[in-house]
Amino acid sequence: MTKPAETPVFKFYTMDEYYEDIKKCKNFPEDFYYEIFVIAKATSNKKNRTECANIIKKQAPEALQIAFKSRKRITQKGKRVARMISILEYGLLSEDLDLLKLHNLIGGGSKLWFFHSSTDFLDRLLEHPHILRRFNGVKSLEIHLKDFGNKYDSILNEISKLTSLEEIDLEGDYEQLPEDFGNLNLLS
Repeated sequence: MTKPAETPVFKFYTMDEYYEDIKKCKNFPEDFYYEIFVIAKATSNKKNRTECANIIKKQAPEALQIAFKSRKRITQKGKRVARMISILEYGLLSEDLDLLKLHNLIGGGSKLWFFHSSTDFLDRLLEHPHILRRFNGVKSLEIHLKDFGNKYDSILNEISKLTSLEEIDLEGDYEQLPEDFGNLNLLS
């Protein structure tokens, strides 16, 4: 009796090997649309990029097809902030796109963080702070923005929408935290 193949685990920096493995899976491509989307936007392998792009354009759920229209790529070489900016742009195009899932696929895991080095992302997020709530599901949030005054307060006001948060690490020049932080029942 043959043992059914286990579903491989997506790893951002070995996505081309992963792609070859998932093509052998029983429910390919249906069970892997988000992974295929990331591969199409990030791989430097032209063959894989073309195959994945065609799958997204022809078969994927509408949310992914809409987001795919962005010319923004997901870089494997640059900073993680550049990848987050790409996710933000996709999310602005497609309101049903699962941003947390994309965040996890680029290596974000269950932690979301904003540091001095992420101000490019935060400045874009300032234009649409409501999009932060689409990362609901993160367990941990780290914000280290000392010496920025209240510039990012509109983002801070959206944190209470992240109801899955179990841990928050805040450092900054905040005079007062939003009242609705008290609604974050899972904080330890």
